[in-house]
Amino acid sequence: MGKVAKTRADAPEAGSFSFTIQGIWHPDQPVPVRQEMRGFSSCVRWVFNRLHDTPPGNPDPNVPVADQPFNRIKREAQRLFHLNSRYVADAMMAAQAVIASQKELLPLQIQNLAKRIENLDKAEKKACRILKKLDSAETAARGERKLQAIRWRKKRAALRKTELENHLRNGTIPPVVFGGRHLLKKLTRSHGERHQALRREWRLHRQGALYSRGDVNKGGNPNIRVVSEDGIRFRLQVAMSHQAQCHGTDSKGRPIMPAAPRIGGSLWIPDKCRLLLMDVFLCGRPYSVRIMEEIRPRDAIFPVADAEGTVFRVHITCDRQEEFPEPQADLSHGVLGLDENPHGIALTHVGPQGNLEPFPEGFTLPEIAGSRKLAGDIQAGLDPRGAVWLHVPEFRTARGFRRTYLAGVVAQFVCDVAHFLNKPIVLEDLDFGQTLEKGHRPHFNRLASGFNHGQVIRLIQRRARRGGVSVVQVDPAFTSVIGGFKYQESLGLSVHQAAALTIGRRALGIRERIAGGALQRIQQLREDIQNALNRLPELVPGEGTRGAVGGQLKRLLGLFSDKRIAIHNGFLTSWADRKRTGLWGSVSRAKKLLSSLNFG
Repeated sequence: MGKVAKTRADAPEAGSFSFTIQGIWHPDQPVPVRQEMRGFSSCVRWVFNRLHDTPPGNPDPNVPVADQPFNRIKREAQRLFHLNSRYVADAMMAAQAVIASQKELLPLQIQNLAKRIENLDKAEKKACRILKKLDSAETAARGERKLQAIRWRKKRAALRKTELENHLRNGTIPPVVFGGRHLLKKLTRSHGERHQALRREWRLHRQGALYSRGDVNKGGNPNIRVVSEDGIRFRLQVAMSHQAQCHGTDSKGRPIMPAAPRIGGSLWIPDKCRLLLMDVFLCGRPYSVRIMEEIRPRDAIFPVADAEGTVFRVHITCDRQEEFPEPQADLSHGVLGLDENPHGIALTHVGPQGNLEPFPEGFTLPEIAGSRKLAGDIQAGLDPRGAVWLHVPEFRTARGFRRTYLAGVVAQFVCDVAHFLNKPIVLEDLDFGQTLEKGHRPHFNRLASGFNHGQVIRLIQRRARRGGVSVVQVDPAFTSVIGGFKYQESLGLSVHQAAALTIGRRALGIRERIAGGALQRIQQLREDIQNALNRLPELVPGEGTRGAVGGQLKRLLGLFSDKRIAIHNGFLTSWADRKRTGLWGSVSRAKKLLSSLNFG
């Protein structure tokens, strides 16, 4: 079963990177193309079921090559789906990739579920303790409902973890839904016109794909060719193997098929990618092509759809031999701090002493890529004192290609600013993957699960490396708390710009001491805690809950003593301000507790 993997021509070699050009294809005859795509997608599913049942391992040397399971499956697929040998091999490679990815994800999914169960167990114990102290029947009923919901989620996660562990132990994989599990669930719950629209979309996801890998010995790609006559306009020619007539079989039992007829059509690609595609075409490098039929988005800017209301999206992937050494970070001249959030990004120009440094004379905001397409969707602002913000409202709601495109726009904007300033970029090493069940409200869980932080960071790192800009990642703990507490009011910055300033200072190794305005705010916070203790019967009517809240307020009051502040300022190490038990962790807990009491 490892034979297909060895013949992959799109696997990048050492010292190379792969790039993908996206375009839109307008076939001259779309009906045969849809038949070829339907046959290829059916072949992928059929091969997947056979390969999934075939035991892994090396071929049996005692069995002839023609009778090996892999070759038998390939011959039978050619006979059933009337595809040429290369299309069938590509379908088998796609099926093997699905199986391999599912097996690779099993340990990670089990680890994530174990962490989720641990967090839910802590939440259950906390809910039980709170439930025992509730007095009124109404609040007790709400607490009981919350406890039951936590136990239900914990039971569900435990069952899922047991199921995945059984798959890992037996060498199997969970059920796979071609076309998308999420889309299938929406389809089964819909009715009427909505059901018909979702059914059509699900069918396109399930059977609207065609893939052909490249081959350096056969003109780049034998089944799907990119041709050009003048270097400006491109056409795509796709082999229709289902229209070729079989003329018997050879000595190995394989069908003998003549050259399949081809269907062409104009290929639209972005102007910025034309030279890159022409370079691939002239150099004869192998390129892989994936064609997908999709419903045309209402806000799409590429050419109009066909009579069916769909477009044929094309991904052309090629390898490029080019070395990009990782640049060394030079922090002696300052850094560019970046704070990313679900609403956009904030940048601050931090000098070598850790202060907000004004931008040099002549600095202007770089042009936002695709500003014509994103008119009104992205707003950028400049503070000459050394701060930049980029507001991207769609970060929270965009999906699929739109999300990837917005992440690329943000990455290009950040790298253009860093390249002009010749400063390294400082990012937070965030991970939202394990925090969704840890005591956060459903609103935050939904917001964080849709936040494409990892994708933006990867694109920034990739583009920065290609542009010779270094990237530094730091611990993100309490950067927003420190920035909001020390720099937001004193410098007149937004909370995200203040956090970006803190991130840049952390990369420079500057300690965050309590002094000046921060010391006054600590004293004000201490007074607020004392006033909350004096008004505790008014703020917390329940006697059982009142004792627990009062104990927390007293402990926090002791943490903000003059002695504790002096210790924090005098013996602060590189990790002390980031410990949850440190002073900044206490500030965060105190603000959350006072906010929950509607005080301060």
